[in-house]
Amino acid sequence: MDHGYAFLRQRLILLLHLLFLLLMAPTSLASGQAESYRRDNFSLLFEGQNAVFVCDPSGQINDNLTYQWTLNNTHIIATGRSFTIYNVQESDSGLYKCIVRGTIMDKEVVAEHATFAYIKKTEAMHTQVVDEGVSVTILCNVSRNNVPRGSKNMRFQWHNPNGTLISNQWFLRLANIRIHESGVYVCTVSVDVDGTHHEASRGTNIQVKR
Repeated sequence: MDHGYAFLRQRLILLLHLLFLLLMAPTSLASGQAESYRRDNFSLLFEGQNAVFVCDPSGQINDNLTYQWTLNNTHIIATGRSFTIYNVQESDSGLYKCIVRGTIMDKEVVAEHATFAYIKKTEAMHTQVVDEGVSVTILCNVSRNNVPRGSKNMRFQWHNPNGTLISNQWFLRLANIRIHESGVYVCTVSVDVDGTHHEASRGTNIQVKR
């Protein structure tokens, strides 16, 4: 792991998170007697993965609700409760905001759900083509030459193509893999050195064929 690069990357993520909080400074959503809800998220994804956005600020689903998604507070990009961006790229980073309007139990509701999505590249990306139905084991290979001296508390995190955390082991086993499980699986290795956090990520693009 390159110490300087890892440090700068961590600072960049922190700055982006702070920018998200500034963009999401409190605003009034209610008009008249409308009941307002609000939920803010920060999502970190890697290039090649899928970004799944779900608008659920009030925790309630109702046919009388309408949804409107915007990117960076500008143009409308979707009008459903959820949508997916497949094979995301760094250029897809930004503030995704959903405004919900309608009535729940005869009460007018205005709700907002915002997610700041930050997409970055992995340090390495490999492609593996496998047959459907086989079992696949992916190793999170980290050379000792890339681990800083004096490092401790090594941690592993595996994220599936939708960015969901699915394992904390140094390997990932996918049994009886199916076509719909194709995509980029990312392992992130984290260590602590003299109180400083360092990490590196490795992606494996699993393509399942019949």
